[in-house]
Amino acid sequence: MAKVIVFEKNGEIRLATLIDDHKSVCRENFTDVVPCPEELLAYVPSEIAGFCKETAPHYLYLNSEGEWESTTDPIPV
Repeated sequence: MAKVIVFEKNGEIRLATLIDDHKSVCRENFTDVVPCPEELLAYVPSEIAGFCKETAPHYLYLNSEGEWESTTDPIPV
């Protein structure tokens, strides 16, 4: 299962597991949300981590090509 780093508005950084890898990266598709280990954050480029902290809530994950991608929950219509 894919892992997602969750940057919360309150400054907390958590690690979540996607319930279904074929569905969107959004809070409704997360399970096992735990504090994010510092050693994992060390692999995130500082400019990406800074952007995600500033725009929290924000989600960061590695895509199928091994590249960092980020997103937020879709805005309800």
